[in-house]
Amino acid sequence: MTAQPQRCFWVSQEPLYQHYHDQEWGQICLDDRALFEQFCLEGQQAGLSWWMVLKKRENYRHYFFQYPIAQIANFSDEQIKEILLDPGIIRHHGKLLAIRENARLWLKYTIEFESLNSHTELSAMTFWLWQHAFYSKAEILDQIAVRRHAKLVDYDLDQLRSWYLSERLKKLGFKFVGQSIIHAYMQAVGMFNHHDKSCFCYQPVEPQRFVIQQRFFHDLMKKT
Repeated sequence: MTAQPQRCFWVSQEPLYQHYHDQEWGQICLDDRALFEQFCLEGQQAGLSWWMVLKKRENYRHYFFQYPIAQIANFSDEQIKEILLDPGIIRHHGKLLAIRENARLWLKYTIEFESLNSHTELSAMTFWLWQHAFYSKAEILDQIAVRRHAKLVDYDLDQLRSWYLSERLKKLGFKFVGQSIIHAYMQAVGMFNHHDKSCFCYQPVEPQRFVIQQRFFHDLMKKT
């Protein structure tokens, strides 16, 4: 019998969960549509468990994520109501509407952020999101009113980064983007390497993140 690899402590014995952990969670994701899908699915998790979302993910893909983001943005109220009838998804009207609204905003800011992104092949929204993985503590605190520093100075750097991205997304109008959701999102798409150090996935991710970090610094320097 083949020995099981050492995984993160939170991974259950469910094969679907193990496959998700081994092949997806914490891996570098720079694909715009995949980032959007995970962004929306993390919001579906609000108040629930990721396992519940993962079991229903193929149904979400059937209804939403097999389509381009622009098509999702144009879903009608009638389409949303019809999807809501299916017990194969999380039947929460506000969460389903949020997928459509977030698609509209994703497209809007992909266009608006284009001027900030002229030196990379990544989509503007992808580039904007990923920058938050590499901000320093000083850079973030410099953007925040002094009266808020007392709450934030005790955050570790990844907590601060997820808080900052969450706050900025809220101001842009995105739905279901509280700090806990965004922290989980940044973990899932590889912005943080939060695999346990004993996990077999930890070491392979580290050099990839270093390459991505250098790439972002290089692109940002071109803008200055």
